[in-house]
Amino acid sequence: NKEFCARNYQKAKEYYTSAIELNPNECAFYGNRASCHFFLEQYEECIRDCEAALRLNPKYVKGYTRLAKSYYLLGNYNLALETFAKAMESSPTDAELISSEKKCRYLQAVAKSYQEERDNGNFEKALSLVGELVRESGNSREYRTEYVKMLIETGRYSDVHTQLIEIQNICKTPDLFFLKGLLFYSEGKMKESIQLLQQALQLDPDHAQSQRLIKFIKKLNAVKEEANALLKDQRYDEAIAKYTECINTKGVNKGFLSILHTNRAASYMKKDQYEEAMKELNIALQYNPKYPGALHKRGETNIKLKNFDDAIRDFQSAQEIDPDKFDLKDRIKQARTEEKRAKKKDYYSILGVDKNAKEDEIKKAYRKLALKWHPDHAHDSASKEKAEKMFKDIAEAYQVLSDKDKRRKYDLGQDLDGSDFGDFPGGGRSPFDLFQAFFSAGNEGGEEMPSGFQFGPNGGKKGSPFSFSSFPGGFSSFGGRGG
Repeated sequence: NKEFCARNYQKAKEYYTSAIELNPNECAFYGNRASCHFFLEQYEECIRDCEAALRLNPKYVKGYTRLAKSYYLLGNYNLALETFAKAMESSPTDAELISSEKKCRYLQAVAKSYQEERDNGNFEKALSLVGELVRESGNSREYRTEYVKMLIETGRYSDVHTQLIEIQNICKTPDLFFLKGLLFYSEGKMKESIQLLQQALQLDPDHAQSQRLIKFIKKLNAVKEEANALLKDQRYDEAIAKYTECINTKGVNKGFLSILHTNRAASYMKKDQYEEAMKELNIALQYNPKYPGALHKRGETNIKLKNFDDAIRDFQSAQEIDPDKFDLKDRIKQARTEEKRAKKKDYYSILGVDKNAKEDEIKKAYRKLALKWHPDHAHDSASKEKAEKMFKDIAEAYQVLSDKDKRRKYDLGQDLDGSDFGDFPGGGRSPFDLFQAFFSAGNEGGEEMPSGFQFGPNGGKKGSPFSFSSFPGGFSSFGGRGG
């Protein structure tokens, strides 16, 4: 008793254990050791000693009180209320018992509401409710386990790792392996998840939660791997259908749904359907806002949609979560380069060629477009004004993309010959000089002059009223002769 009063509960417990060994029929010894267990937060041991004391003395009120409080702190509210009722038979006016019984009844209602919200898939609300139960009954294995499950369902994976560390001392080992396996499943690490669940079953072959989850993961993963194989084989529509089958499977949690939507987005990206891909990635990030894979792919999609600021934000967010993945430092730099280039003219789009177009493709494109948009084909002032602008842009694009050095600088977003992609970069020839040189059959590498084009002093056909000085800014913008 002296050690107990000094709050040396472990030492006091040892003395009470010795006393019980000497006299196992003394109710007070069990009751006092139960108190030591209670203050040491060893509530299951406290319950056993209280039950032993009450078998020796069914009217031992303190035994009922400690027993009820232990049930309460372990989250067993039904047994706690039954025990509080027995304690209050002997002490109906005890204020502490009345208050504890009232709080226990309230938590019983919270536990019922939690089960309803969880079963209905309202995981955010369920997380809030089970969080309250954990705060009041932190030593409850059941509610600590449920709390971790809801953290996983709502995508709060960093909190999960913290909780798993905290509950190691109160959670039976099979349960701990199960929770770790559930976390790995939510992160898409199927092989590691199954290994952990199998470890849980080695410790408890009848661990039902682990049995069910292994069966579910194997079935789900088989469909996902089939979808991945279809994506790899470039059978994109079939891959999308398989990912959709996975997504529609009942019981898939948010973490894995985030992965599936990201993979379905990848299929749409391969089909150049970037708007559809963006929808998928937004859904993926609703399920798991901190999934770096989805952030990375959304960044790439934003670049394709020319949303460069959004792309850079996505890359930076992914980098903060996983700095070593996707080589994001270089990708952010490239995005900024592409943003700078996007503010300039897109020479590839002007000529209608791919960024990897070969020299002959660029030449062929220029020939076709220069003939199509030559101002001499215009029939009125409005169409002529448009033709002059197009003819100028086509010539500008060709002179950059047909020059290896200028094209390299352009692709890197660098200025050309010290200019900042001015009206006609690099001091190139005028559109008409270029056109005439390109179609001069006598020149090396020249094309045959198309019929109907005879260049006079004004750069157009003989007798043509067209004068290149009518271009905005005059002819000088092309670096050739003035207007």
